[in-house]
This record gives sequence, C-alpha cells and structure tokens, in this order.
Amino acid sequence: KTIGGYEIARDITVEAEIQQTVAQVTEQVTSAASEIASSSEQMAAGSEQQSRQTSEVATAMEEMTETILVVDDQSSVRHLLQEYLSEQGFRVVTATDGQNALNITRHDPPDLILLDIMMPKMDGYQFLRAYRQERQTLIIIITAREEETDAVLGLDLGADDYIIKPFRMREL
Repeated sequence: KTIGGYEIARDITVEAEIQQTVAQVTEQVTSAASEIASSSEQMAAGSEQQSRQTSEVATAMEEMTETILVVDDQSSVRHLLQEYLSEQGFRVVTATDGQNALNITRHDPPDLILLDIMMPKMDGYQFLRAYRQERQTLIIIITAREEETDAVLGLDLGADDYIIKPFRMREL
C-alpha cells in the first residue's frame, strides 16, 4: 500500500506540475496575443499615416503641376493638345466654348489658357473681355484667322500671345 500511496502522491505531484506548466504557457500565449494585437494596431495606425502622407504628397504634386486650359470647339484640336501637353507634365483641362471656359476658370483657375477665337455660344474675343475683368492668367490665342487685325484685336483685349493654326506642337 505504501507503494500504491507513493504512486498516488507521485501522480498528484505530476498533475500539479502539469497545471503549473499549463498556467505558464497560457500566460505566455496571452502575452504574445497582446503583443500581436498591439503590433496590429501600430501597423494599422502606420498604414493609415502612410496613406494620409501619400494623399498629401499627391495633392501637393497636383498643386505643383501647372494647369493649362485648352478652349477650342474642335474636338480633334482639344484632344491633340491635351495629349501632347499631358505628356509634357502639364495638367490639362478642356472647354468647348468661351462660356464653358468661364465656368471652368471660376472653379479651377488655370495657369495658362490656350484659346481659339471662332467658337459657338461665346467666341474667344467675348471670353477675353469677360475673363480679363476677373483674372490676369496668361492667354495665348490659337486660331486659323491670319488677318493682322485679328491678332491686334486679341492682343488689345488682353491676350499675351497669338499663334496661327496650323502650328507645330513645340511652338507652344
């Protein structure tokens, strides 16, 4: 019986050691889970901060990019200018006539305007008269009109330069 009692005592001691080991392992697992949760929160905060920084950089770069407004009723001209100027690193906004251009400039002021003269609704001359009352952005007239009087009138109304169509893209 002593042998049996010894075995019983030994079994109790082993069971206590197992419970102590389980408690230690449980404590380690709980600690590791807490560290993982903390790391996850830090990573999420870091990811959120990185996303915010990326957005701020993109906004700053967009603000640094010069905007050119192309105003022409011919879609082929607008498309060619938009494609070429975008490749040169400019942000390009387009308008189909003077009225549309005035609306755009009031919400998204450009750094330069490339302006056709002969357009429906509001032609380039009418746009110049109205726009110069509001702002002094650089304006280059781009037109098929070759008469000297057309160039002089455009310049008198506030255009900064005059280019006759057809022109080479590099002239811009």
